[in-house]
Amino acid sequence: MELIQFETQLITENKIEITDDCTIFAKKERVSYPNLKELEKEVKALRKELKEKNVSLGKTNTLQTLKNSVELYQKTVKDYNDTFNQYLVAWSNKLHVGLFTGYGSDQYYTEVIRPLKFKLDKFNQRDNILSVIREIEYDVNDIKKDLKIGREFTKVSI
Repeated sequence: MELIQFETQLITENKIEITDDCTIFAKKERVSYPNLKELEKEVKALRKELKEKNVSLGKTNTLQTLKNSVELYQKTVKDYNDTFNQYLVAWSNKLHVGLFTGYGSDQYYTEVIRPLKFKLDKFNQRDNILSVIREIEYDVNDIKKDLKIGREFTKVSI
């Protein structure tokens, strides 16, 4: 087997990128998740601002979701960060040994690195609490940006 020569070998606390001329072996950046209390304050302030502008507010369960998800969210954020750290260490260990062509049958790659990658990918699924919270954060920021540039709303669900 031939040792794979990487074009990029970048491993930092918050980012990993391992590539050769035609394959991306790893490319992930640590996601920074919002503070739920701060996000709740932002939602309330945004709702207040919209009401003051006579915008009709659609019924949502946004605040309830934020209040009811604290424990699960904190646990999942910790799990995500722990998994990301393990992924960085696993790749760092693998790079010291080297990755060879035919790496699909490499035991360390298939039993350690690949499962960690799959676990990290699962954090991005729509039904995961991290995705739910990030979507709320995105919606809040998107509405705030639109308000800042003067967009007018008749009805908003947030």
